[in-house]
Parts: sequence; structure tokens; C-alpha cells
Amino acid sequence: MKKLFASFLAVALGLTAFAAVPGKSYIKNAPLGFTTETIEGATTPASSLSRASISMNYSPAAEPYQAMGFQNAAVGAEYAQAFEFTGDVATQFAGNEITAFTFWTGTNNTSGQNQIKNYTIFLTYDLEEEPFYTQAYTVTQSGKFTFNTVNLDKPVKIEAGKPLYMGMRYALTSPNDLSIVVDYVNHGNDYSGCWIGMVSGGKLMWDNLADQVGFLCLGCVITGDQLPNNKVAVAGLSAQPVVEAGKPFAFEVALLNRGAENVKTLGIKLSVGDNEPQEETFTFNGTGVPYNQYAQLNGELQYDVASANPVPVTFEITKVNGAANTETEYASASTSIICITPGTGYEKQVVIEEMTGTWCGYCPAGIVTMEAIREDFPNGGLIPVCVHVDDEMTATSWVNVAAMANGVPSAYLNRQMEVYPGDYSEVLAGYEALKAIPALGKVELTAEPAEGATNKIHVKATTSFLFDMADASDRYRLSFALTRDNVGPYKQTNYYAGQNVSVGGWEKKPSSVETTYNDVALTLTTFAGIAGSIPASVTGGTEYTYERDLQISSTVSINDVHAIVYLLDTKTGVIENAAVVKTIAGVDEVLSDSDLNAPVEYFNLQGVKVQNPENGLYIRRQGKTVTKVYLN
Repeated sequence: MKKLFASFLAVALGLTAFAAVPGKSYIKNAPLGFTTETIEGATTPASSLSRASISMNYSPAAEPYQAMGFQNAAVGAEYAQAFEFTGDVATQFAGNEITAFTFWTGTNNTSGQNQIKNYTIFLTYDLEEEPFYTQAYTVTQSGKFTFNTVNLDKPVKIEAGKPLYMGMRYALTSPNDLSIVVDYVNHGNDYSGCWIGMVSGGKLMWDNLADQVGFLCLGCVITGDQLPNNKVAVAGLSAQPVVEAGKPFAFEVALLNRGAENVKTLGIKLSVGDNEPQEETFTFNGTGVPYNQYAQLNGELQYDVASANPVPVTFEITKVNGAANTETEYASASTSIICITPGTGYEKQVVIEEMTGTWCGYCPAGIVTMEAIREDFPNGGLIPVCVHVDDEMTATSWVNVAAMANGVPSAYLNRQMEVYPGDYSEVLAGYEALKAIPALGKVELTAEPAEGATNKIHVKATTSFLFDMADASDRYRLSFALTRDNVGPYKQTNYYAGQNVSVGGWEKKPSSVETTYNDVALTLTTFAGIAGSIPASVTGGTEYTYERDLQISSTVSINDVHAIVYLLDTKTGVIENAAVVKTIAGVDEVLSDSDLNAPVEYFNLQGVKVQNPENGLYIRRQGKTVTKVYLN
């Protein structure tokens, strides 16, 4: 289908960061355009129950979050919204009836009230064909953000495996109508919940915008005596990956109600390693968890035996509202922990890989954060890497890192925790959380110009591990990265220009800014790590080395390059630990006239600045000239 609305919407600036349940990450990168309004306190009414049959509200969307409007819209212009009742969903509810259509009204950017009153509700098996069912509906409620239930004059039977579309068509009363109410949630590869149409030449032209705004807050009421019930799935299970023997550790479980009735109680079974499983009943507050809604359980566990081998943690839902859980495929989930002796483990360094681009108008917020990291962590600890996507600084060796992104700007800490790079406090909180977890391995790095070769950097990594491991090469690998400072200048798109926000001064800059970039991702040896870079077996506490040369372009100054080593966990894909060399020393460089008057700085061979160097080998930097010197 033809793309019709490439930039029809806007996103409110200064979005807050959300802690989302697994598989539900919030989108923060939609293009800037028109006006939006955030919905606060909106809650979809719960299902209504009766003895003869059950009626439940169904919607693929989460709770309403934001109302949006069309750019340059004309009064009287006709639009439509629809969601797909997929074949899988139809099979799940086969034999029951769709008895009502539900939707949220929006607002008007000028009046503050919904001004659209007249809608045509429709059902169709194909958006390109004429609907098989239509019904006129007039909104009688006043105000904005109201939940409407349109009872169908003739209920529609649900047939197994047969998808259909439900939606509404309407005309704008004003260019300022914000008629699109969305959940603003990333639903992954599911695009069923966001079809938007525009009438052109008397025909509806459709586009899907699920990857930009999430799902439309549309739904239906399903009534019948064949609805699934007492059905709860485990949507995700996570636990602190490294714990200390005999000390409590935290775990989280995400649950999804897939049954018609609200979930009020759960029977759960939880086991850790070879401990006896624990069983108990959990009771939710209030009316419980409605259909298709998530809930999160948090708790603490304990294990007493230190071991290099992963310890399984399993969570199972056995009962729902006192009856057996009818969920068969996702009734349980497992993860694992490593249990260490208290007081052991290595200090962790954290890498933040930020996805950014010169074309991205919200990326200046990420630039501000990454520059703050450079200033606050000059000697490592939190290591910045700026991975550019589809711009002049894109490096092909980083394509798999860029593919992790749910949008731009976005960032990952140690490829384990997603954070919004426009919020420095969120980044720091994530850093502190990961740093508090002991590392099972340590890695150190030296980097210097390769001897007898031009445009090459010789890197040497030294690793050690907490435990003896006979399968170390299967569990861990090394990867080397180079980043570069002083790249550009290139023009950075800036959506914050003239906005009433504080974004490190970018709000005072124009919409396109000549910018010089730092910590730009230059080279990555491999995303998954270098095979054989860790010995097949290791002895706990013993040091092992691995070294190689990395090529750089003749146009890149070695003085602008940083070297990073990742110690990768091959089972999880996360960065177990890392190290960085900020200054890669050249030898026998000649001081330029401008350098002669510059202050002298000394660094150790790991690139850490030394204020009062004593006897030994150091890196000496004066201006742009770097040399290796021995002090005695």
C-alpha cells in the first residue's frame, strides 16, 4: 500500500522514561510535526460478567497514552481508523460473537474538547473492499478522551481462522482535531493494531503506522459461552544474573491474562536449583487483571551453594482464580543465575552503545548525555560508543549493534539494559544497577601503534576469571572496538530549536547545526566475539592474554582514537566486562611549534591519567603530540 502519512504526527518533547514489561518497549523516535496531547489517568472499563454468558472487552492496544492529529488537514477531510482481528485471535474466540465496537475520542488542540460527533462504524474482511457491516454512531458524551461502546445492531459471529477488520470513519471539524488516540507502545513485529486511512478520490487509502505510534485504542466487546478462561501466560522472567551464596536476590515475572475474566488470584510454583519448589497463592488488589493486560510480580529468592555452573530458576502458574491454569504453552518460564562466594567477583565496567544519526532531530538529547559521560567518566567506568545509523559516519562493522535499536536515539548498557540516551539520570541509574552486579571475569587492555606497520594499532587483552572452567571458550569471547573523536563537522538536525525545553543549549541553536562528533564507532572486530580469543579451559584467578592488530585509515589521526575490549558472554550476548584505552601512544613524535607551549599530561599504558608519575613507562601528551617516555 502507498505510504500516505510519512510525517503526519508529532511527539511531545521531554518524554519521560518508562520501565516496560518484557516485549513492551516505548517508542521515542517518531518525527516532529503537529501537536499532540498526553492522556493521563485513562483506564478502559473492565469486562462485564453474567451467569448466562461472558462479555469481555478486547483490544490489541495497551492503555491510551496520547492523542494525535493530521498535518495540514482540511475541515471536512475524511479519515478512518481500524485494527485487525487476526486469524489467530479469531480461532481463539471462535463460536462467540462480536457485540460492540469500542473506541476513545480525542480532543481539539484549540478548544480542548472533542468536536467530532458523527462516526460510521464498519467491519470488513478486506480493507480494500467495501465493508460487509456499517452502522452510524453519534457521540453523546461531552469532553475529551471518553471511552465509547457502540452496541452492534446485529452481532457478528466469529469464525475460526478468518480475520476481519473493525474500525470507524469520520470527517474532521477543524485542522486542530486530534482524533487519533494511541498507546504509543512498540508491539514488536505485530502490526495488526494501527491501520489509518484517508479518503482520496472517493476511495479509502490505507497505511500502517504501528512502528511509529504503537496501536490505536480501538477494540470490541466479545460475548458468548465459549470464551477462554482461567488462562494466564508467563510473558517474561528475569533474575539478578550473579548472586551471592546465602543472600537474597531479586526476581521479576511479567504475566499476561489471556482469559476473559479478571484475574484475582494466582497459584504459583517457584524453584531454584535443587531446592524444594515453593508453592503459594498470590492475590491481586482491586478488581484484578483484565483480559490482555500485563501484571508484574516482584520477589526475592535465595540459593546457598556457590558454583561456576548456571543454577536454573523456574516460575510456573498452576492455578487462576482457584481453578487449574488452562494456558498450556506459556504456563512457565525459566532463567538461570550464577552463585558466587560472598565478597568475590570483579568490578564491572559498563559500555553504553548509543544509536544516533545526523538526520535524527531528537538525537541532540543523546549528544548531550554522551558528552556528559565523557566529562564525568574520563578514565572509564562508563564507556561511550556512538553508533551512527544511515549517515556519513555509519560503519558497516557495527550493523548488528545498530539492529538492536527500537528507534533512534536509543542505547544499550552492556547489551543488557535498554535506556533512553536523552535522559542522563536514567542512564546513570542503569549504570549503577549493572555496576552493582559482580562480574565473573576481568579484562585489561593495552593499545599502541603496531611495530613496523603504518595505520595499525596493536591491542593486547589480559583476562582472568573467578572460577575454573573446562568450557571457557564456549562461554566467553573477546571483541575489540575503536572509536574516534573530532569527526566532522556535519550538519545535525535539531528538533529542539526554539522549544521551551532545556537540552544542553540545543534549544537555543538552529534546526540544523554544524557539529563535530566524539566517540564515533569506527571499527568492531565482530559482534559475537572472536572465536578462540579465550582458552578452551581456564583456571580461576590465572591471567590469559590475547593480542592482534587493528587497521585504521590513513586519514584517521591515531591521537583521536580510543581502543575498547569487550568480554562477551556467548550464552546471553551481554558484555560481561570491558576496558578502554583513551590514549594510544605514538613513539618519537616531533613537537610542533603550537605544541611547545601546551601543558604536559601523563597517562599509564591503560590510558588512565596520572597526576604525579613516578618511575616507570608512561604516555606523555603535549598538545596534539603523544610520545612514550620512561621516567626515573
